[in-house]
Amino acid sequence: MTILISCQKADQLTYTEKRLVGSWFFTNVDFAPLWSFKKDITNDYFGEILTFNNDFSFSLENTVTNEIFQGVWQVNVITGFNNNANSSEYTEQVIASYENITSGETEQLVWDDFSLSKNRIHANNLAKEGSYTFDLKRY
Repeated sequence: MTILISCQKADQLTYTEKRLVGSWFFTNVDFAPLWSFKKDITNDYFGEILTFNNDFSFSLENTVTNEIFQGVWQVNVITGFNNNANSSEYTEQVIASYENITSGETEQLVWDDFSLSKNRIHANNLAKEGSYTFDLKRY
């Protein structure tokens, strides 16, 4: 399988980016540790509002702790070729890098294999410690 990453013209949002712009909150978050059963960890994300702006700026506000994180976001298109099926395949990935404006702590959000409708997001992330599944709704 060959992997290529593409980009678009500057200052021009793709269809997916246009749909992602706005504020979102978590409705369900599951974590499946390696070699263990899935756990519902939605309460860990309670009160968090993610905002994707059309200038590619990003903010995460925790309404419980009053912490505010600011940064940038992007959508990557990952294209591959499946030799067995003799066809091209692509997936989109969302990455947001952000910093706590008080403490300077930095974090990164990575959503692989995500689907996006007008009012809902379903995303997955495979981390070293296990896999996360996120469901969000437009705020």
